[in-house]
Amino acid sequence: MDIWQQLFEPSVFSPHGYCYLWNRPLVWLHALSDGLIALSYYSIPLVLIVLVRKRSDLPFGGVFLLFGAFIVSCGTTHVLEIWTLWHADYWLSGLAKAVTALISLYTALTLWPLLPQVLALPSAAELEAANRSLQREIAERERSERALADGEARLRLALSAAQAGGWEWDLSSGRLAHSPDAESNLGLPSNSLGDSREAFLAQVDPEDRPGVAQALAGAALGNACDVEYRLVAADGARHWLASKGRVIPDPTGGSSRVVGITLDISDRKHAEEERERLQRERAARLDAEEANRAKDEFLAILSHELRTPLNPIIGWTQILRRGGLAPDKQQVALEVIERNAKLQNQLISDLLEVNRIEQGKFHCTLQRTDLVSVVNAAIEAVYSLVESAGITLHTRLPDTPVWIWADPTRMQQVVWNLLTNATKFTPTGGQMDVTLDYREKRVMLSVKDTGAGITPEFLPHVFERFRQADSTTTRKQGGLGMGLFIVRHIVELHGGTVRAESAGVGRGAAFTVDLPVQIQDLEA
Repeated sequence: MDIWQQLFEPSVFSPHGYCYLWNRPLVWLHALSDGLIALSYYSIPLVLIVLVRKRSDLPFGGVFLLFGAFIVSCGTTHVLEIWTLWHADYWLSGLAKAVTALISLYTALTLWPLLPQVLALPSAAELEAANRSLQREIAERERSERALADGEARLRLALSAAQAGGWEWDLSSGRLAHSPDAESNLGLPSNSLGDSREAFLAQVDPEDRPGVAQALAGAALGNACDVEYRLVAADGARHWLASKGRVIPDPTGGSSRVVGITLDISDRKHAEEERERLQRERAARLDAEEANRAKDEFLAILSHELRTPLNPIIGWTQILRRGGLAPDKQQVALEVIERNAKLQNQLISDLLEVNRIEQGKFHCTLQRTDLVSVVNAAIEAVYSLVESAGITLHTRLPDTPVWIWADPTRMQQVVWNLLTNATKFTPTGGQMDVTLDYREKRVMLSVKDTGAGITPEFLPHVFERFRQADSTTTRKQGGLGMGLFIVRHIVELHGGTVRAESAGVGRGAAFTVDLPVQIQDLEA
């Protein structure tokens, strides 16, 4: 017999109602119960289908579909239970149950491996806690964003009030970014700051560019950036700016960046320039006043010094013209006239020397010169003056010649000026020491006295022209304060130096001339 005939042949078995003895209440109890179960089973998959379609984000969507399949098959078995109450199609009912069994088994086999994953899903309480935590994080982030926005607004206000702009230099890309209001805050036209290190440096004044480049290079190495410079704006105007910044390491391990601010210091720089100009004007005015004072004092001294030798010359000349002087008196008169005439000649010579120095016409003729002979000649020229002043003169000179390249006349003038200056300010009974030494290719000539000494305040000015420490002393001792000025100039023309030393007033002074000795000088 064909299997399909067995499935649908009603004569083979008796309907299930016979088992219930066709007790109507019992039959309808089973029929209605199976019908309600079938309806419920058919409605549940519809709900699952709608859920899966609406919530595609839910996990295990395939499991929901399996549940729907086996529930539908279960509902079908209940429908066939109602059918078999009146029809004996038990093979069809069994086939439906077999299909239901297979689907249920597959569903069960699928569920067991998924059980750990299902158990790992957070519970409703955990989800609620996570949701609250997320809400707190969102609220905190919103507060942080508001605080950041407020901080940025305050920073923009502060930068605007301070006429400043912020900047950031990315060391990896070389990109240089500026705050949105940087150029307007700094009073610059747009596109004046550049978007890279090279573009920015191109706007910096060429004189300041090396210093700015060095400051940026130091900042890239971790040093603080603090530099002032002039920036040539797009419109050609120059602005004084000051940039300060430092490197900020990236916490993620990425490239570092340098951040900082730039201030407009044009007003301060202009004020400094104006102050310096006023200071220069004030210094020039003071120098002019000092020069006028020195000129007036010099003219007064010059008038006095020029008259001083003229008075005895005129006086003795008048006496000689009247006649009647004894021969010895005539000799005294002639000596006085000669001495004062020589003094007058020396004053005029010194004035002419100073004038030639100032006009650049003072020259030296260098030749092979024995400095020992030069010093001895100068000593002989002033020895009578030293002796008449009651001063003891000690010398310590080499026994052999000391050859240098020099102008012998000018060098003798140097020694003579130093000796006469020491004689002038050394009292009777004092002492003078003249020494000449050779030290490491240098010749050192020293004239030391036990005279009036020099105050610490005047010591730096002792070689200036027309300068005397005390005008009273000048008038008493004579002279215009030109000798040491001439000494310094002659020594410097020979490539040497001269210095003055004194322990103070009443403690004497020492003048040292330091001259170079060339190799050819020594070989000669």
